[in-house]
Amino acid sequence: MISLEEFIYIFQVKKSVLRSSRNREIKKNYNGKNARELAQKFGISEMHLRTLIKES
Repeated sequence: MISLEEFIYIFQVKKSVLRSSRNREIKKNYNGKNARELAQKFGISEMHLRTLIKES
């Protein structure tokens, strides 16, 4: 059985990997006109989506 600390670490790593994957998918599908659609699809705000796009 794993400890609580190990569980938390594994959970955080998995969350980070999923977030990175989501961000790559957003950047791949963004065409400059579909921010609202992608934000709704991925459950984030338009402002956050635009910040992700600017970071690339």
